Amino acid sequence: HIVTHRPKHAVRDTLKWLDFAELPISGLHILSENQPKTSIAFDFLVDDKAENVQQALAHHRGACLFERAWNLGEPYPYAKGWLGDDGVVEHLLDGANYV
Repeated sequence: HIVTHRPKHAVRDTLKWLDFAELPISGLHILSENQPKTSIAFDFLVDDKAENVQQALAHHRGACLFERAWNLGEPYPYAKGWLGDDGVVEHLLDGANYV
């Protein structure tokens, strides 16, 4: 399931990109009115915005930061990618606790 923030004018391009990427997703929520991502039910959040990770953790949900230049140094767990030793998928399969 994907939850993303996008300005209204970017929704069409986002949908086209998701179709092009052929991601195996079970659902999609596009938030465009500054709603918090925590307004949507989820178990685990992977995000590149530290504020979203902080809100998820405050709501007792699992979360980690997707490592990017603008969020280095934040006090939250990081994922360096989707796959590999420091990737989100590997940590989830290993039962890592990011809460």
